[in-house]
Amino acid sequence: MEMVDVGMFEYDQEGVLLYGNDAFHSLSGVPKGNNEPMVWANSVFEEDKAWLTGVWTALTKGDSSTFEMRWIGPNPDENPEGQWVTAACVPTWDDAGNVISVSGCVTDISAQKRSHSDAVKKAEALERAAASELRFSDFIRHSNSAFYNFGMDRKVSRGRT
Repeated sequence: MEMVDVGMFEYDQEGVLLYGNDAFHSLSGVPKGNNEPMVWANSVFEEDKAWLTGVWTALTKGDSSTFEMRWIGPNPDENPEGQWVTAACVPTWDDAGNVISVSGCVTDISAQKRSHSDAVKKAEALERAAASELRFSDFIRHSNSAFYNFGMDRKVSRGRT
């Protein structure tokens, strides 16, 4: 798992980290050796805390969950958008049927998120360009002036008076 950068973790019912492999600590920025309950909350963006706390509550009640989230990461100045991961989490029960821990794994999906974001930005730019061209065409069509279209060869390709 370490070779493919899959972070593995286990938290107890109170949110104390019982185990986190090196990939987990690297992806999340959660410090090693910190036994503070819910220490993971210090490594997520403020606007995501309420939602992730809700996910945590559902996990501790026995619901499994797979979701995308972002960690602040170890270098927030270099990576202000955070470290995107897919998290798959499952509760662990004791013999009496009580949830005693939550285990899971996180996988880096930052490259996919950047590709998706770039594709969305490109599509939005093309949409704006098409709308601008349409507005300009409408302007020409309704104008009482002559317009000429010059090709790359610097010759008039067509005109309207």
